[in-house]
Amino acid sequence: ALIASIALAPVRGHGILGQLFLISAVTSSVGNLALAMATNLPFAMIGTVVIGISHTAFMTIATIMIQSVAPDSLRGRITSIYLLHAGGLMSFSYFANGALADLYAPSRILAVGGIAFLLVIVGSWLVRTPRLVYKQGALI
Repeated sequence: ALIASIALAPVRGHGILGQLFLISAVTSSVGNLALAMATNLPFAMIGTVVIGISHTAFMTIATIMIQSVAPDSLRGRITSIYLLHAGGLMSFSYFANGALADLYAPSRILAVGGIAFLLVIVGSWLVRTPRLVYKQGALI
């Protein structure tokens, strides 16, 4: 997590941030799939590290883009709402994954989550606004 945050600190161009946003989203999905397919501890650890770095990058870039387009007078409120929404949604998904783990193999849950997120990314590429965000970064 720290590595991703430090690596993103010097990035200034919105276009680069948009591309990194897309890359981090895809990498996060691939990390979930790698962890789902892990058959031994070293491979599972690699998948976990990939998920951690890419997810941190994804959340950091999303926050940067939101803060860069928010008016100064509303920046804190908008960022708080975003973080509450994103954090709350993740918390509920973790709860659901935990409940599903009683019924299904954890590897299956990770694989379904990774594939679902990958499908959302592909679907968002088909919509004009997210596609522009991936290409240009925050739409100012």
